[in-house]
Amino acid sequence: MKNRITKVFAAMVVLLCMFSTMGAMAEMDQTDISQGTTPISDYMKRNGYEMPSAVQEKVHDGNAPETLDCGEVQITLDEILYDGLWVYTAVSAIPADQADTLIFPAGAEMDDPISGMNQESEVDDSRTFIEAAKEDGKQLVCVYAYPKEFDALPEYFLDYFQGADHVSTLISGARVVTGGESLPITWLIQLYEVNLDTGSFTLLNQYEHPSTVSILQPLQEKVYTVASSEDLPFETVNMTQSGLTTYVYPQWKREEQSFEYSFALLDADGNALPNGAPPETITLAMDQLPASIYMELTEVEGNVLLAPILLQGK
Repeated sequence: MKNRITKVFAAMVVLLCMFSTMGAMAEMDQTDISQGTTPISDYMKRNGYEMPSAVQEKVHDGNAPETLDCGEVQITLDEILYDGLWVYTAVSAIPADQADTLIFPAGAEMDDPISGMNQESEVDDSRTFIEAAKEDGKQLVCVYAYPKEFDALPEYFLDYFQGADHVSTLISGARVVTGGESLPITWLIQLYEVNLDTGSFTLLNQYEHPSTVSILQPLQEKVYTVASSEDLPFETVNMTQSGLTTYVYPQWKREEQSFEYSFALLDADGNALPNGAPPETITLAMDQLPASIYMELTEVEGNVLLAPILLQGK
């Protein structure tokens, strides 16, 4: 998967785009709850996390896919998930004229194969985007589609999947930390023509569309303190449970200690708890915040493992 990146663009002329709400059986609706293949859940699964079916259904039911004609590219806003701390989006893009245009999805590298880099199997073509565009005589159009608010954040990630019938699925996500019941966003869609000789980008069109997404469910928080009088590098461990996953935030006594120690959280039987949703550093998959939990702390230098520490919730 691609690393998080920060993307900054100068102000550009914004064009108005006409949106139309699509029905559940519309051609560009890529979601399929029965098969567990909704785009955001697919991203989670490829990163080692099985999104609960109940969450998939909430995301699916809370989104009415919208489609728009953006000249060279047809865009469908498939999904958006907001859990109170993170926002994830999924957008489908397909060339308006498949004989003339090849899509270069945001998050891709020039030397990526057009078959994709995330274990896709729908496209049997190992050529790079540049090679395919040159050999097939096509215009290469880079597509960005994500919430405009991400540009004001320190970082966010862009990723993509390549599907059959020339469909590219663009995934994006960022930590927004609002905690509100709803979140207003502005979809930003940008199309760039890629110069096949120099690799430079030229803006073709830009579109914006306002929307609002509701939180999956209210956040629940609990603070855990050390049950003994041990002198440890953290004061407390704060846990926040959302409708998607559980976030874990140790409150280190000194900032640099977050690099000096690694940790795992264990259940009462000493078993490591399963990882939660990506790409946040520490997340857990659990049904509810426990009354107590164990932490296994390791000093990175020397790989010194400390005895499990009992933490009590309050």
